[in-house]
Amino acid sequence: MQCWNLTISTIEKCIDFKAIAIFSNSNLQEPLLQQGNNNSLWHEVGKHGLPYQLENKLWILSLPLSKNSILHLEKANSFFSYEIDFLRVLCNIVLLSGKKDDRKIEIEHESARETAPPISRNSLLFGYPEIIGESPKLISILSTIDKISNTEISVLIQGESGTGKELIARAIHEYSSRKQKPFVSENCAAIPETLLESELFGYTRGAFTGAYQDKKGLFEIADKGTLFLDEVGDMSLSMQKKLLRALQSGEIRQVGGKETKKVDVRILAATNKNLKDAMQKGLFREDLFYRLNVVNLVLPPLRERKQDIPGLFQYFLQKNAQAMGVNVPNYSKEVEDILHDYAWPGNIREMQNEVKRILALLEGDTILPCSLSFYKPRQ
Repeated sequence: MQCWNLTISTIEKCIDFKAIAIFSNSNLQEPLLQQGNNNSLWHEVGKHGLPYQLENKLWILSLPLSKNSILHLEKANSFFSYEIDFLRVLCNIVLLSGKKDDRKIEIEHESARETAPPISRNSLLFGYPEIIGESPKLISILSTIDKISNTEISVLIQGESGTGKELIARAIHEYSSRKQKPFVSENCAAIPETLLESELFGYTRGAFTGAYQDKKGLFEIADKGTLFLDEVGDMSLSMQKKLLRALQSGEIRQVGGKETKKVDVRILAATNKNLKDAMQKGLFREDLFYRLNVVNLVLPPLRERKQDIPGLFQYFLQKNAQAMGVNVPNYSKEVEDILHDYAWPGNIREMQNEVKRILALLEGDTILPCSLSFYKPRQ
């Protein structure tokens, strides 16, 4: 099985630490592995699960890495919240994988998943009734949601338009401890920059022309719940800076306001853009990317989920036929083959719209090849 090693060098790319070490629970004086300044106060290892500052201004963070070991970091300045989230996810992965060798943390490479034993929906913790499919790529994503839904970490959901990013975000919220609180969604690409700030943070009376009364922003509305920021890659750099400040401090300031307000919001973000390319071009802030991208979920396009097409098509037929008050029509093997071979450039959203069109225009109780908008008769 091909693997890549998530080692100290990997952590170094994400966190600017002064010293790092891995200790055995039985010996907190001699590290199993270390890098950085050797004048560290190793006796402080394992005393806290949160960062704290020593008298010499050094910042310390110790977390359980596995059943038998502790991950210990020391920084010259305070830890960013996204750094803490990243480390906790790393430690959770190792705890879940049950690795015995803490000198080398191994996680399966993406290319190895295809050769791994298949995961079935029966092995998942939750049912996900609104998410249809049995393909390995989809089940792998749901398995990850099993692990992260009930944490507080940020998640970046990537994928082409129409792949179901908001559906995945809603599932993460639904199976979290915040499920009784609001799930608030905003499409960052649909709102002009001049309005997005007031939409997210709210505004005070008189802040601008037409602001006749105070209005809460989406951060306040989502307090104690989840805020889903769709198409976050379309956000301007100036707005990215304001968002990052809110995420790091846990505080917001309304447009036109002077006082800050504390908010407790879990952030889920989504984009159909390549944010790493955007960072290289200076269009997306690197610090915001790492703050949002604690866990990354990449949704496959429908053309890479061929085995899920029949189930999805039948699901949308039943759901929309019931909503429209019509009978669920039949369709032949030929229609099924056409659905399978079609590329679905608009992904699941395109299929759902296609089903609505078919039901609205269908004459009779059988879907024929000519009922499909993309059907091309053989010459």
